[in-house]
Amino acid sequence: MLGSLVVVGGALFGIGALVSASKPHGTEKIRFPATLESGSYSRVDDNAQVTEQERQLQDELPADGVAKVATYSAGSSGSPTAGGLAVSGAYGDIDASSSEMRDDMLDGMGQSQNGRVVGERKEFTRGGVELSCQLTHLSQGGASVYAPACAWADESTMAVVLEVDIANTAPGSIDLEEFAGLTSRVKDKVTVPK
Repeated sequence: MLGSLVVVGGALFGIGALVSASKPHGTEKIRFPATLESGSYSRVDDNAQVTEQERQLQDELPADGVAKVATYSAGSSGSPTAGGLAVSGAYGDIDASSSEMRDDMLDGMGQSQNGRVVGERKEFTRGGVELSCQLTHLSQGGASVYAPACAWADESTMAVVLEVDIANTAPGSIDLEEFAGLTSRVKDKVTVPK
């Protein structure tokens, strides 16, 4: 299931707002640690799918933008069948409103052939981070789950975080506000000074 997570989580989004400015203001970059959430998620080694997704995203960026994509399995097994998180984003000098960039990222997910948006998009602020979140219904090969996704964007970094858990077979089982908190903590771990 985590394989499909990468494709949906990494939907290409409109990132033309990553621009060269006369005075660069982006001060952070994205770096993926080995684990997230005190070891609850372990980074999965890059594979051809992740590499291709990152390349496609990079092709959409201006010269000073850098695409970053990673997947994390639930637990320490590294097994793609365990479910987990996908983080797909970029860093550079971002010259657009945070809400516009968050909307662009989540809109891109809704255009995936394997996913459809369920319900209304919601806005949260957690740990000082403005987040836009939505629920996505993913289906592939006869399997289907409901997956929360939240996006952030600031003057340096932007990303969407998507969670796949095979237990999430009904939309009512997911708390978007709780996932917004997790996304804020993920942002804290993956953004570092340039």
